[in-house]
Amino acid sequence: MLSIHYIYILGEYLKEAFSSNGIWTEGITKFMLEQYGKFMNYVGPMKKFKRKVEMWKHLTDEIEKEFSVKFTYLQVENRYKTVCKRKKVIIDNNRSTGSSRMDDAYENEWNNITKHDDSIFPEVLRSAKTVVINKKNSPEPFPKKPKTDSAQQMLLNYLKEKEIAKERRHKEKMDLLKSLFNK
Repeated sequence: MLSIHYIYILGEYLKEAFSSNGIWTEGITKFMLEQYGKFMNYVGPMKKFKRKVEMWKHLTDEIEKEFSVKFTYLQVENRYKTVCKRKKVIIDNNRSTGSSRMDDAYENEWNNITKHDDSIFPEVLRSAKTVVINKKNSPEPFPKKPKTDSAQQMLLNYLKEKEIAKERRHKEKMDLLKSLFNK
């Protein structure tokens, strides 16, 4: 049976989910990404927002002030996650050969976010002397298995070893016979 506390939380969640009336447009999404880039460094224990939830709520208020469109903080967070997933799909598509290039409508906003976010690594790092390619997202090749000899090669190796052992035993017998006759 659900406790009263869980019912209260569920009720708050449903009330907040049904109170929104916004539709995401490109302009609202760009604004949300710009604001996220501005406020993401203010999340932490000794900063303006103690948790990301508070930042998402603040972004919700900023969007409502700017566009007069109401979203819940969960919708704003999920929109950010959706845009992140789409960005990854675009990167993977543009990396593979044979597929037509996809354009990212939020490229400028992503560049601003990646400048400030240390958890997002760029694809290529360049300096005056080196070029480092980030292969975090690329699949690792499987380690190559050592080649096994064919059955014919294995048989030849076995026969050579047997012949060498036979020669060694013959030589030992001959040396023993020589030593017996020389006495």
